[in-house]
Amino acid sequence: MTADWLWARVDDRLLHGQVLVAWLPYLKPHTVACVPAPETDTVFLRTLYRSVLPPKVDLWVGRAEQLVEAVEEGLLDPTQTLLVLARLGDAARLFQGGMLGAALNLGCMAPTEQISRLSSQVAVDAEDEALLQVMANESVRIVVQALPDEQPHIWPKDYA
Repeated sequence: MTADWLWARVDDRLLHGQVLVAWLPYLKPHTVACVPAPETDTVFLRTLYRSVLPPKVDLWVGRAEQLVEAVEEGLLDPTQTLLVLARLGDAARLFQGGMLGAALNLGCMAPTEQISRLSSQVAVDAEDEALLQVMANESVRIVVQALPDEQPHIWPKDYA
């Protein structure tokens, strides 16, 4: 089974102003699926995420492996779901399992050591670049774009 998400985004902040104020009205998803870093997945944050979403938008939160199960069991419709992943590694795991789709948006990735800055909000290291290259080589469109009304930049084409 493959998944073609309404929009798949790596954003280490998950649900914040850009997603809530710009992407939600633009995409009009039925569901927002969040895959947080395991150390940040708390009952408090799940409650907070639910409280900031409009009532008509469903929320799903879990690990990448659970996301695959939810799609396979028909609990999530990727075509109606905004997928937000905290870590690029989770996007790579979904890609390897055929569950990423045709495009991946890089929204916010905080700087680490030995970085290349792709935008004011996206910084990648050598490991990130290797993961992106594997996906790009298999025709995943890597889009660096903070907001829907900004000019998208395609990695690596626009960064050569």
